[in-house]
Amino acid sequence: PPVVDTAKLLRKIGSLTQPDLPADMLPLNLGRARRAYGLPEYQAHDALTDAIATAELFLVLRKVLGARTLRDLR
Repeated sequence: PPVVDTAKLLRKIGSLTQPDLPADMLPLNLGRARRAYGLPEYQAHDALTDAIATAELFLVLRKVLGARTLRDLR
């Protein structure tokens, strides 16, 4: 199955919305990225919670990018 990396999506959005921002300033950490998009905080470093937190972040990033399919995210 196709793999979607939320860090790559965050970099893509960052390059579109803040092209002058250095790559090391982008919120690529799961907790920082969730805060940047107004998502609630979860307890970190628990496999199930991290998976849910990442899935929620993915849904937000997909919407921000206007992607309807996985192919749209490439």
